[in-house]
Amino acid sequence: MAKRSEPAIRIREFTGLNNKAEPRAMQLGELVRADNIDIDDRMKIRRRRGFAQDYAASAITAAWSANDESRMFVIDSGELQEYTTSGSVKALKLGLPSSEAYFEDAGDRYYLSVGGTLGLITDTYTDLIIPAPETPLVRAGSGNLPAGRYLVSAVLVTPDGRQGGACAVQQSNPSDNGALEIEVDQVSGYETRIYVSGTNGDQLQFVQQLDGGMVVVSDLYQLQGDILDTIQMIAGAPPIPSGPIAYHDGCLHVAATDLPSGLSYIYRSEPFWPHLFVPWQNAETIQGVIRMMASTPEGLLVGTDRSVFLFPSSGGLATLASYGVVAGQNSYIEPDTGKVYFWTEEGLCRAVPFENLTQERLSAAPGQRCYVGKVKEGGFERIVVGVHLDGATTEENDANNPRERNRYSQ
Repeated sequence: MAKRSEPAIRIREFTGLNNKAEPRAMQLGELVRADNIDIDDRMKIRRRRGFAQDYAASAITAAWSANDESRMFVIDSGELQEYTTSGSVKALKLGLPSSEAYFEDAGDRYYLSVGGTLGLITDTYTDLIIPAPETPLVRAGSGNLPAGRYLVSAVLVTPDGRQGGACAVQQSNPSDNGALEIEVDQVSGYETRIYVSGTNGDQLQFVQQLDGGMVVVSDLYQLQGDILDTIQMIAGAPPIPSGPIAYHDGCLHVAATDLPSGLSYIYRSEPFWPHLFVPWQNAETIQGVIRMMASTPEGLLVGTDRSVFLFPSSGGLATLASYGVVAGQNSYIEPDTGKVYFWTEEGLCRAVPFENLTQERLSAAPGQRCYVGKVKEGGFERIVVGVHLDGATTEENDANNPRERNRYSQ
């Protein structure tokens, strides 16, 4: 007697991974594994397309693209490079550390934090920190100044026009028909701007910019320049970062962690002065090691090794999740909505509002390091998470959720 064939079941569509449900309770079209496959917009399975090598690197330790995908940067063997559409690279900076690197998009410029250094990327790379100059040497001379008290200070200016914080104010009291002979040292890579107050005044005005040497102020008509900003007189260079950075509400935010205490600090620059900080005024303290910061329309999103928080623009602190994020990531920010995608110990999350996109369907090892990005290919848009598992064989697993279109690499 011929053996009866098992009845065929037609699967009309595939709905992505589900490795958390009881196998006998899974719905038709749910997958336990999905290696090297795509689920297309008709919910059919197809083999994932491959890619050809476009850039031969030595030792890439960081790679990042701008939110609008107009520019891409890599750090290869300590060299910051910009990858071009022609497949070539443009060297921007040599000698960077091979430690964790964090980039931040501020529209027309980008910031980089790596190994305790802060950099600014425009067409070129420059160090973000501008030191304060030494206090000028001021001597009395002969001229047309009225007798009285005069204040003198100076700031350094970069070739692209950024000014740093001011040095300590020097006071001079010339007699009638006097002058101020102001001498400054040459500082490599900068020029010095001299500021002087009027007679018995408190506002310092620009007098002259020079590459070291002497300026003589002998008449009040020389005090016609712009006024030295109060912020420059009280603010200093950024604290040394030990974690992510974020540009939010016109300010650069820098994370630093004190490992013995388990506390982290978020320092905020002065508005529109991203290289000037007043740490004792503009800082937040948070429990845990900060591993992720991102700007959202609702506030500053912060992820530590313990929790996920939001510092709303209206003030205060809101706890979004009681589990932490994985180290190493520059989160992906959706340009149109401002929503942030990031990898946590409990899977892929999105904020704000906070959503765990994988908790219901997917169980994946969080790993020790991760990256998060977006890939557009063949009509698909996927959030991609790459996870490094120490001591494990690398294996790619696709998790194509029809609602979120997420892909995971383990």
